[in-house]
Amino acid sequence: MAAVTLNLQDDYRIEQGSPFKVKITCKDALGALYSLVESTCAAQIRPYVESEDKISFTVSINTATSEITLSLSSTALDDITYEAGVWDCELTESNGDVIRLVEGDVEISLNVTR
Repeated sequence: MAAVTLNLQDDYRIEQGSPFKVKITCKDALGALYSLVESTCAAQIRPYVESEDKISFTVSINTATSEITLSLSSTALDDITYEAGVWDCELTESNGDVIRLVEGDVEISLNVTR
């Protein structure tokens, strides 16, 4: 049974100059924790879907709790010049299947004080 989450669409506001973190708990269609053993995960922000410009999240997976943590350090956001974009998070299972867990829009509040 494929992994699902409680909310496929998730929009965020990120403040440049501050760290940012998102936690996703993966569950199956019956609400049970979904096994993330031998799975990998990737998540990115881009100003628009086709853009080559991107910021990749640091990802950690807790297989005991089926929780994925996506993090951006404050320095990872330093070079952003756009104020809006899109993001998603994809899980790659051990068999190679890719599941988009969550996607959304992102608003970026650019840093004034440096």
